[in-house]
Amino acid sequence: MSESEPAASDIAQVETLLGEKFSTFSKLFVAKAAWKEMADATNGFTILAPSNAAFAELGESTIAALGDVRNEETTEKITLFHFISDPVTKEQLLESSAVNTVGGKLTIGQSTSGGFFGFGGQQDGGVKINGAEIVASYEVGNSLVHEMDKPVNPQLLWRYLDQLRIPGSS
Repeated sequence: MSESEPAASDIAQVETLLGEKFSTFSKLFVAKAAWKEMADATNGFTILAPSNAAFAELGESTIAALGDVRNEETTEKITLFHFISDPVTKEQLLESSAVNTVGGKLTIGQSTSGGFFGFGGQQDGGVKINGAEIVASYEVGNSLVHEMDKPVNPQLLWRYLDQLRIPGSS
């Protein structure tokens, strides 16, 4: 068995999981460049996959813009922030203050519950990556898929999706 076989097997299994449980993410965010990086990750990898409900909250116009061929480069950049080229557990993330994704560095914090206007809440053991919370985790071979309650990419990247509008068009 070669070193790259476990990653190839993980990729196939992860693609199946994404297609079944994270269909919108799978359709819009699974970029060729990200999979190339994951194929080189012989020890496994991590995907931060926003749920279908997270995409529904973005709205139909944003989803349409992500799928627009003219936005391919921006969608690719957004996608790369959802891939980590090492397997990273929720506990490992909780112990760190940031994580390097294929797209760049993202901040990590603990989620809190209770409180009033952000004050007085108690840490509840949850993990937030760039403001998005891990809802569930799935182990697939040597790799991990963390279900997120929203996309983790920097807010700034969403602005580029609006650049395609021609004044007076919808």
